Amino acid sequence: MSMHHTTRNILGEVEYLRRSCEILLGQLREIGGMATGTEQLTPIQEAAVADAHVAQAERAKEHLELAGQYLQGWQRAINDALVMEPSWQR
Repeated sequence: MSMHHTTRNILGEVEYLRRSCEILLGQLREIGGMATGTEQLTPIQEAAVADAHVAQAERAKEHLELAGQYLQGWQRAINDALVMEPSWQR
């Protein structure tokens, strides 16, 4: 029996999102590595790094939290559909 079209679509989206998360994790590792070299910054560099951190990190957190909410909604919707009683059994 072959895989249903909907199942293939879901699994494809899951894999795409998983790869996207791996890319994000790699970027976070790079940022963490860059931050380890900030001990000897000039005051101007320190201020610029702090500004970049505050502005960009906050935006990234907001988007990641929103993505998490979307994924929870997606998971709930699939779960609700899977536990739904088929119309022919009513």
